Amino acid sequence: MMNTRFTLSSGEETDSFTLAREALRANGITLPKAPTRIAVTGDDQHVTAAITLHLLNSDHQVVLVPTSLAGGRSLPRGCGYGLVALGRTVREVCPASRIGTFGGGWRVALYSSGSTRAAATFGFDGRQLDTLAAWYAHAYGVTAASVIVTSLPVSYNFTFVAGLILAAASGAALRLVGAADEVLAEAACLAVRADRVVVLANPVTLDSAKTDSRLPDHVLVDSGGAPLSTPGLRELRHAVADVREGYGLTETGSLTHFDLEGSGDSLGTVGTSQPGVRCWIEAVDDKPRIALETPVIGTEVAPDGTTGRPRTSMLTGDLGTIGPVGRLRLLGRADDHRINGFWPRDTLDMVAEVTGARCALVLHPNPDRVRVKVLGELSAGDVSRIRSVVAHELALSPAGITVEGEDDTSLHSRKLSRRTP
Repeated sequence: MMNTRFTLSSGEETDSFTLAREALRANGITLPKAPTRIAVTGDDQHVTAAITLHLLNSDHQVVLVPTSLAGGRSLPRGCGYGLVALGRTVREVCPASRIGTFGGGWRVALYSSGSTRAAATFGFDGRQLDTLAAWYAHAYGVTAASVIVTSLPVSYNFTFVAGLILAAASGAALRLVGAADEVLAEAACLAVRADRVVVLANPVTLDSAKTDSRLPDHVLVDSGGAPLSTPGLRELRHAVADVREGYGLTETGSLTHFDLEGSGDSLGTVGTSQPGVRCWIEAVDDKPRIALETPVIGTEVAPDGTTGRPRTSMLTGDLGTIGPVGRLRLLGRADDHRINGFWPRDTLDMVAEVTGARCALVLHPNPDRVRVKVLGELSAGDVSRIRSVVAHELALSPAGITVEGEDDTSLHSRKLSRRTP
C-alpha cells in the first residue's frame, strides 16, 4: 500500500492514508466499491495528493487533472465522475461522462505541461510507476530519512512521480510549499534534520534563489527542465546549491536521463540514460532528433477515454547530441533551425553574459530569426545587449531578433511556454 508522509508548515507530520480518510469522511463521500475511472483535481495540494494515493490503493484508475486546466476549482468539461478538493472541502462531481469506463491497463493518467502543444494525457501502469520510483530514488539518493520539497502542484507529472510516488516508495517525507520563492528557504530549514533534501524546482524557484549563503551539500536541486545556460548553471552550483539537470517527457514519466555526476564534465548536459533506456540520434530533415527505447512510455488516453497502443520506443520532438561517454546535451526542438552552425542551446549559452543565472528560453523559429524569452522583466539596456550578442555571434540582422521578458508562467509546470499566443 502506498502511503506518503507529509511534513506540514507547523513542523508536524501527517500521512496520505489518514488525510484522505478524514477528508472523504468529513465530506460524506463514499467511494465506489467496484474499480472506477475517477478524475481528481483541487487547490489543496495535500488533500489532492492524499486522495490520489487512496484511490490508487483502492484499485481505481485516476486521471490527475492539472489545476490550470480545471481552474483548481472544477473539472474540465467531459471529465466524467470525479473529486475536487477545495481546501479541505471535497466535492463529488458527475458531469456528462466522456472520460470512459475503467480499463486500458493503466493506473494513473497524467497531463503534459502544455509548453509545446495542447496538453495530452498518458496512462502509466503499476510496473512503470515502480520503475520510475526506483530510478528517481537512485538519481536523488533518497532514504526514509530524506525530505522532498516543492511548490509545484501534485497534478503536474514531474511532481506526481518524483515527489508523491517516490516519497511513498522510499519512505521519504514530502513537503508541499505554497509559493515558489519559499522553496529554497524551506529546504535550508529541512536540511538541519534530513539526511537528504531534494528540491523539485522550476524557473520561478530558481529565479528566486538568493546567493548570500549556499545550501548544504546534501541538498540536491532538480532543475525540473528549467532553461538554464551552462554558465548560469555553473553560477547556481557555486552560489546556491547542487543543481542538476535531467531529461524526460510526460510520456516517459519525466525521466530517461539524469546528471548523476554533478561534475564539471557533465555540466550543461542532462547526464546519461537510466538503466534499461537506450538513446540515439536520428537525422530527420537534417536535424538531430532524440530517439528513445524505454520500459516506461505511457499509453496515450484520448479525450473520450479510449486508450492507444502501448509503445516501447519513440522519436521525440527534441534535438540533441550524445557525447563519448553517453551524456546527452539538448540542442533545441524539432521546429528550431540551425543558424550559421548554432542551435538554440548554443545561443542560450551566448546570451548568458547578460542573463546570468536567469532562466531564458531561446527559439530559432526560422533560419534568419531568433526569439529570446527571459523570465521576469528586462531593462531596455539588457534587451539591447542580448540582441547585440545574438546578432554578432550568429551573423544576423538585429531586425530578426526578438527579446522579451515573460512574467506570466501560467502553465501548471510553471515553464516558459514555447507557444506564441
